[in-house]
Amino acid sequence: MSDILSASSLLLTVIGILYGLWYPVISDVLKGEVKAHALDNRATLECANEVFRYKVLPLLIFSSLLVVIDLPDSIHIVHRAIQLCSQHCSSIWKHYNAVYGSFLLVEIVLMFLSLHMGRLAVQVRQKIARLS
Repeated sequence: MSDILSASSLLLTVIGILYGLWYPVISDVLKGEVKAHALDNRATLECANEVFRYKVLPLLIFSSLLVVIDLPDSIHIVHRAIQLCSQHCSSIWKHYNAVYGSFLLVEIVLMFLSLHMGRLAVQVRQKIARLS
């Protein structure tokens, strides 16, 4: 399990670094002005499409894939914790494992990041529609 935690943490770090590098560009697209005539928006529209295709979508896909990949192990950990608690709730701390807890925390962070990237993807698509 510690190998899986290490791999997930490393991939979360990579996604976090890319998010930190790309968020200012994504934010600029969302803050960009929409002009009255579609022809005046051509350069902004091209930029928004590039940001969507090459920044927002990859982050959304990678974070979502990590959630899906780690989900079975997370469900197993939660299921086991519920079983232990239903049998011997007072002795659950005897079975506590920091690696499992850390793994669940990484999974929760990935879920929130994936949801956030989904929201950003919708916002950028709406901006593209307004620019068209």
